[in-house]
Amino acid sequence: MSEPHSKVEDLGSRTFNGPFAVVWALFLFVLFGVVGVRLRNALLVCWVRGTDAYLHHGIRVLKGQPLKFSDGVSVPKLPATLTFFAVFVVMVGGLSFLLLFALRSYERRFRSRRSENA
Repeated sequence: MSEPHSKVEDLGSRTFNGPFAVVWALFLFVLFGVVGVRLRNALLVCWVRGTDAYLHHGIRVLKGQPLKFSDGVSVPKLPATLTFFAVFVVMVGGLSFLLLFALRSYERRFRSRRSENA
């Protein structure tokens, strides 16, 4: 009788099935908190008040809830929510995609070298 054929998982699946997934999630959480929120606030001001208000008049989003611009005007909820989710999806999805692409490229490159040496 023939033995069952064991399917080898790709490097991306093996990586995210281990403890690296927790480290990756923490990295994304910290990166989003440091970079993503600032990017979202800049995009929010540019969208609602215009780029001139952000670049030349110094309008910023103040910390705290409810969100307000630095001139005292309240931030509309719909643009605030949409910019938050857009930056989150682009950062988390984009960085995860780049990581998987790099892992698969690495695996493909070194798997072909292994088969040439064998």
